[in-house]
Amino acid sequence: MLFTSNYSIKYSFWKATPYDYKYIIDFPYYFKKLSLKENDNRNNLKTLLNINSKRNILDPEFWNYNLIVDNYSKNKSNNFERSFTNLFILTKNNKLKNSDLKVYFIKNYNLFSETSKKNILKNYKVN
Repeated sequence: MLFTSNYSIKYSFWKATPYDYKYIIDFPYYFKKLSLKENDNRNNLKTLLNINSKRNILDPEFWNYNLIVDNYSKNKSNNFERSFTNLFILTKNNKLKNSDLKVYFIKNYNLFSETSKKNILKNYKVN
């Protein structure tokens, strides 16, 4: 225990707490103020968000923040597609946000995998 870093203690402690992602990005560590251009900051934040994904699976704001972090990595990975798909499905009653996501999907259609395209098009309704 003496030689364990504070960083690993924070991660293991965070798994046991009932807090959602909003507590990660605000007080006490202020991850919201860190630059997402730096790869280390994105990786640290993404690790904490992944730990917390089961608690916030139905929260559109969580998936929106997750999408923003994934988008900064510049490689359209499965994480980005998963965040986008979840946000797209959860915002079907929010017309403004959903229409923005539809425009993004149309413009970047080729960047998505076939399975993601099918899932999004299955839930795609023209208003």
